[in-house]
Amino acid sequence: MGVYLMTIDEVFLRLANCLTGCGFHIELDGNDIDLRDFIADSMTFLTVIIAIENEFNVELPVELLNFDNLSSMNAFASFIAELSQNHIQTNLENI
Repeated sequence: MGVYLMTIDEVFLRLANCLTGCGFHIELDGNDIDLRDFIADSMTFLTVIIAIENEFNVELPVELLNFDNLSSMNAFASFIAELSQNHIQTNLENI
């Protein structure tokens, strides 16, 4: 059975699509995006976190659930890529 690990670019695009699904207009122009600009309140924050967890089939650790961690979409995408890879590796080890 082959295992497919997403590239950081694929994670970034899936994250952008996920945020678009939450009603945000994300421009992919090569510049980093401060996600805090899109999140107006705690309900929006929770909606985004839940959408991301569902999109990537991961549970974001509590220490990541800090508003300031959303200051860079590039950094957040990198963290999600690493978290997804760890999740896949853990599942393979449990087979």
